[in-house]
This record gives sequence, structure tokens and C-alpha cells, in this order.
Amino acid sequence: MHEAADLTAALAAVRAVAPRFLTASDTEFLADLELVERIGRVVDSLRATGAAEAEHRSRKTLGQESLAFRFGAREKIGDPPSSARRTGRLAARAD
Repeated sequence: MHEAADLTAALAAVRAVAPRFLTASDTEFLADLELVERIGRVVDSLRATGAAEAEHRSRKTLGQESLAFRFGAREKIGDPPSSARRTGRLAARAD
């Protein structure tokens, strides 16, 4: 579970940073925005890799051994959960 601890620490680190969007100069704003985009690309890559693995482990040919079957998923595992489809403003309020 070392990876889970790493991901938890990474999430905490990202949450601890407050971009200076409202108080930054134009140069600082653009630099911060670029870094946020870079973080987003890394997260998007992790999300896509995880979804592909979940789909592979949930394939129907595995029958009762499939991840989806064993965990009683109604939605296909690997699809974004309903919480991932919330708007940014709604998601920020929920966290």
C-alpha cells in the first residue's frame, strides 16, 4: 500500500497550494496556470491508466472472477463514477 500513501501525500500537497490567481501579476498568473495544467495532465494520465486497468480486470470473459462482478458494480468499473461527472463548483463544495 506504499503507492496509496504516495497518492494520499500527493493529494494533500496539491490541496495545500493556493494558486495566486486573484493577486498575481500577469506573469505569475500565467506561470501558475501552466503549472496547474501540467498537474492536470499528470492526473488525467493516471485516471486514464486506472480506468483502462479497471476495464481489463472487469471484462466479461472473467465471469465471476471479474472485478465488477466481485465488487457488485452496477456501472461498468472504469467508467467515471457519478461524482466525477459533477461540475467543478459542485465538486469543490463537496470536498
